[in-house]
Amino acid sequence: MNKKSLAAATVIFGMLLQTATVFAAGEKPSADFFETAWQEATASQAYGFVCSITSSSPKAASNSLTGDQKKLVDLTFAALKRYKRVEQGTLLGEKHKISTSFMSLNTLRILDQMAAGQFDLEKAAEKMKELKKQNIDLVLADNSFYYKGDNGWKTFQDADLATNLYNGVLGSPFTKPLEKNSFTFKNYKKSGKSQMAIYSGTLTSAETTSLLKPFMGEDEAKKRDPAPVELFITGDGHIKKLNVVDKVVVGGLSFTVKEQCDLKLKGMKIKIQSGATLGSKQELIELLTSIL
Repeated sequence: MNKKSLAAATVIFGMLLQTATVFAAGEKPSADFFETAWQEATASQAYGFVCSITSSSPKAASNSLTGDQKKLVDLTFAALKRYKRVEQGTLLGEKHKISTSFMSLNTLRILDQMAAGQFDLEKAAEKMKELKKQNIDLVLADNSFYYKGDNGWKTFQDADLATNLYNGVLGSPFTKPLEKNSFTFKNYKKSGKSQMAIYSGTLTSAETTSLLKPFMGEDEAKKRDPAPVELFITGDGHIKKLNVVDKVVVGGLSFTVKEQCDLKLKGMKIKIQSGATLGSKQELIELLTSIL
């Protein structure tokens, strides 16, 4: 399964704060419109985001399966339909604060564990029914980490880890997962003040591998073409959201992987929890490993 590092798990998406020239209704945006939005997104050090990854529409090529084959296909369908990961976070660069929270319903891990021989098909089906969502909240303020798992808020200090995390976040803006040269104007959505320009492009090869690795393993994910992206930019030049919809075929199984990110430009706040008890870096790493 995909076990990202602490920095990589927190770093996902940034956004722009400056305004740009509003495009006229019915006209194709200029190259400068896209370039300005892109550069502002790259430079931003204050943003909020909510991103979700799901899978849907599983289909099997054969309808003649019997016995354990059908049970395995049914289990795989259940895993794909229920799988969900949601991450939301905020970066306040000037205040040296980061917050992020993860929700994971990692049904795919059960398939991996079964494939590794940890339990049989019947036990895997039981675990699939019993599986519940996992949550973790994390806040970093200067050199202090605050995290919440199943046992309330805990805290510890680690200057080196904090520095690495900040550098990782600031070095991985919203635009990093996107292949810039792939984007072209597609069309407009809505009209008036709510009008947005939609651009079609792709994720980078590395980001495509990261997105699809939990569904097919790293080796197969590396063989995939870059995943398609729709990027939405508001009329006043702010990147608003992106959608990824990638259709996948693995053997005789087909399904769709979806990622959607909504971006926030203003009004972000990060609350520091009071009353946190003493925790440790090792416990935080174990919590992140268990959920990612």
